[in-house]
Formats: sequence, C-alpha cells, structure tokens
Amino acid sequence: PKSNLFEFKYQIEQLTHKKLYVEGSSSINLLNQKQGIENRTEDANETLYRLEAQKEELDSAHAQRISSLNSQIFNLESSIDTLTSQIPAVDDATDSEIAWYESQIAGMQSQLSQLKRDKSNENNSYNSQSSNLLSRIGNAENRLDMLDEEDQDFTENIETVNGTLRIQWISIWNLVKEFSPIPMGINVLILTILCWRILQKIKIIPRFRVV
Repeated sequence: PKSNLFEFKYQIEQLTHKKLYVEGSSSINLLNQKQGIENRTEDANETLYRLEAQKEELDSAHAQRISSLNSQIFNLESSIDTLTSQIPAVDDATDSEIAWYESQIAGMQSQLSQLKRDKSNENNSYNSQSSNLLSRIGNAENRLDMLDEEDQDFTENIETVNGTLRIQWISIWNLVKEFSPIPMGINVLILTILCWRILQKIKIIPRFRVV
C-alpha cells in the first residue's frame, strides 16, 4: 500500500547509507482504464433502464389485454345464460324457434371458446416475454455489480506502489570514490606514497638518498 511506502524507505535507509542506494520511480497513466470503467457502467445503466421500461410496458399492456378479454368473456357467458333461460318449452315452440335459440347459443359458445384461447395465448406470450426480460434485467444487474467491483479494485490498486529491491555489491574502489571528499587522483597519489613508505620500512624496496 502507498501508505507504507515511506516507512519502507526509512527502513532501507537504516540499513545502509543514502549514497549506497539509488531510488527510481515510474508512473502509469490509468486515466483510460478509469474512463473505460465509467463508460461501461453508463452503458450498463442505460441497458438496465431500457429493459425495466420494456418490462413495465409489457406488464401494462398485458393487464389491459387480460382485462378486456375477461370483460368480453363475462359478457358472453351472461348472454348465453340469458338466452338459454329464454328457450321456450318444446310444447310451446316450433322446431324452427328452438333451432334459432340453439344456433344463437352455439355461435356465442364458439366466440367464447375463441376468447378463452386468446386469453391463454396472451398469458403464454406474456410469460415468455416476461421471463426473457427478467433474465436480461438480471444479467444487466450482475454486469453492474461486476463493474462496481472492478471500480473498487481499481481504486485500491491506484493506491498501491509496485517495485523491486535489488542488492548489488560495491567494490572498495567505488566505496572510496563515493565517500572521499577529495579527488581520486590525489587519493591515488597519497595511497602510492603510503605504500612506498611501508614497503621501505619493511625493507622490501631500498631507500634512495640524494647525496
């Protein structure tokens, strides 16, 4: 986490001198990724809104259609009952009169059967369309949940620092070069003189005297 970066840097500084490590940093432009999440979220919201509107329209149209069919069925059933009650007794009516009543009732029953089939078809069609819309609405809601999780992960990752720690050996020469306050040429000269004097003292090389 980014909040632990400074603590980590402090711990590294305690292990070694600041001149002995090099810190590098880089950044990644995440604006496009953030905009991509926002655009996909906007599209998913629009899709969900459109599907919910279609579902409401379907429910309203279905309710009106069923109400109309129920009203027609009720009226026909009432008419059939009324006409049936008006059929005269066999002894009081001719065959043609009875046949007329039966013909009217048969016609109404045929219409009634058709209305009931229409109602059944309407219910089947509604159930199919409603199920399809509910499935698509569920998918759209799941899509929004996934995008919300992606956005949360993005927010967490943007506060995370990734990096590597590399340890490299440094030679004595480079160590002296790094910490010496005087130029290396002078250091070499001083070191040469010291070595020469030490070698003379231990009689490895002779002493030269100017006479």
